[in-house]
Amino acid sequence: MTEDEVEDVVYKLAEAARDQMLELGFDPEVIGKAMIAHGTSAYAGAVGPLRRDEVVRHLHGLADRIGIPVQGEA
Repeated sequence: MTEDEVEDVVYKLAEAARDQMLELGFDPEVIGKAMIAHGTSAYAGAVGPLRRDEVVRHLHGLADRIGIPVQGEA
């Protein structure tokens, strides 16, 4: 898989999770906080030795791409 293909899968998974959480009545800001809090450790473990700030920046970008507001780290 190329990096672009992996990014596309991550985006589609995040979008599906967002839709399901919104259907369950979660506030978009709560979804964003949970995404950053959980994703920081999970994503860093999956992709290797990235610095925490790089992972958080990436997750903020992903949240922005799927329309979830995120402020701070969680």
